[in-house]
Amino acid sequence: MTDSEYQMAQDLLIGQAKVLSFIDWTAFLARIERADSIGAIIDPTLYRKGAERLYLIRDVARQAQGLVMAYDKLGEYLEKERRHEGMG
Repeated sequence: MTDSEYQMAQDLLIGQAKVLSFIDWTAFLARIERADSIGAIIDPTLYRKGAERLYLIRDVARQAQGLVMAYDKLGEYLEKERRHEGMG
C-alpha cells in the first residue's frame, strides 16, 4: 500500500465513522432484538423469511457501533494530545 492509498483509507475510515456516529446504535439494536423476540409470534411466516437477514443486519450494526466507539476513543485521545501540546 502506498502512502497516498494509506491516507485515503484512513480518511475514508474516519469519514464513515463520523457519518455512523449520528445513529443511536443502541436503540437500533434494541429494535432488532424486539423484532426478533416478537416476530415469530406476530407473523411466523414472515419471520422465518426475514430472520437470517435480520441477524446479518444485526451483526453489521454491532460492528458499526464498535467503529463509532473506536472513533470516539480516537477523538478523546486527539483532544488530550491537543491540550497537552497547548501546555508546552
